[in-house]
Amino acid sequence: MVRSNHRQLKMSFNAWRQQLRLMEALPRLLAGDSVQRVAQDLGYGSARAFSAMFRRLLGDNPRDYLQTLSKLSELV
Repeated sequence: MVRSNHRQLKMSFNAWRQQLRLMEALPRLLAGDSVQRVAQDLGYGSARAFSAMFRRLLGDNPRDYLQTLSKLSELV
């Protein structure tokens, strides 16, 4: 099953799982949940591990990413 999903999605299971977690985390962070709470709820061992994944996928840590989104929304 994992192999067929890997072929269909063109990504590893771990990459798929990270993206799924990120999609779950973003709305919660935007709603004001703490990085610590989101990391814990999504199964990360620490906020630092979650932030490292976040930075790897989005290029910024959660706080800076949210600040950028906030600034962009002010321009609209």
